[in-house]
Amino acid sequence: MEITNFLSKYYKSTKIPMQVYRKGKLVKDFNAGRFTPNLSSVIISLLPNNSDASFYTVSQQYVLSGCIRILKTSELLIIGPALTTKCTLSRAQSILSDFGLPLNRADEFLNWISAMPVYTIQQFMDIINLLNYFLNDEEEAEATFIPYNPEESQLPQDAEPAFIEHLGGPPNDPVFSYVENGNVDAIKDFFKEVSTRTGDVPLIAADAIRSFKNIFIHALALVSFHAIKGGLDFDTATTLDDMYIKQIEEYDSFSGIFEFQQRMFLDFTRRTAQCRLISTDSLLVNRICKIVHSHLYEKITPTDISVALGKNCSHICRHFKHKTKMSITEYINMVKIAECKHLLESSDLSLIQISLRLGFSSQSYMHTVFKRFTGFTPTEYKTKYSK
Repeated sequence: MEITNFLSKYYKSTKIPMQVYRKGKLVKDFNAGRFTPNLSSVIISLLPNNSDASFYTVSQQYVLSGCIRILKTSELLIIGPALTTKCTLSRAQSILSDFGLPLNRADEFLNWISAMPVYTIQQFMDIINLLNYFLNDEEEAEATFIPYNPEESQLPQDAEPAFIEHLGGPPNDPVFSYVENGNVDAIKDFFKEVSTRTGDVPLIAADAIRSFKNIFIHALALVSFHAIKGGLDFDTATTLDDMYIKQIEEYDSFSGIFEFQQRMFLDFTRRTAQCRLISTDSLLVNRICKIVHSHLYEKITPTDISVALGKNCSHICRHFKHKTKMSITEYINMVKIAECKHLLESSDLSLIQISLRLGFSSQSYMHTVFKRFTGFTPTEYKTKYSK
């Protein structure tokens, strides 16, 4: 199939804008020209030079952008923009502000971007990989993640704390492998060591704080990406991404951003660790576990899971017990108690709020289950382990 025809059909099925460049000139445009400039083309142009056949990046506002070098024609295919969550007017204004575009175009941008589906980072990467397979016949190739941080060079040299290099560090930095492998102790040790080098940093200029926030958001993209690779559910990761992007704007000091960064890293790492509580080659068990994790903050039963899977409840319960040596209900409680421990350590939520949030039938039942799994009551645990 001729490339242009193929891309036209692919655009119709995914609704992701695409542009084809030849020798630096735009030769084909699939919807991206409806809003100019095409933000993904701008983003790709700001990335460091590289020779990768396919790559992608994530901007501070979670604008997904990708690029493929079409080997047969020596053309460049820009994919995007796409977003990980539905866009709002305030987010549209923030995106335009990042690119120095007039805020009075926010309604225009919102109307355009809202007509497109949202995609997780993993789904977007899969789309690029599939395009690369069809365009370049590279079946095993995987798109490279290229960090996007256009403001990094604007950080004030006299106010750059030691941890900044890790916030915006490369995706193969060891700290991200800790996230991917659910290594909570290593993350704690890492931040303990970093905090001794960083010390107390006073309130600094507003533009520097903005830079620190932007680097935090860039680190969040990397953490989320590696957590997903480690087994965290896509939807859970996307929900967390959106929550942290909103909450980081509440901080106006380096010390606050640094503490919030620790919480973010630990949160993702703990959740990835929970996903690794069971190791099995059973596809059915893995699907059951995924459903449990994606409904962590809801009341869920084996019957609910059987309905979601379209399978007999007795069958999945017997299979799960055979493969894991525990019942589905025990696994649900184990995962919820692991999250309960995290909330007790890192939040000011009351016990009744935590029990309601985690979908326990009552606070007393959560108390009973918690003590069975940990040997402590929730109150005793919070006193012993919370900050």
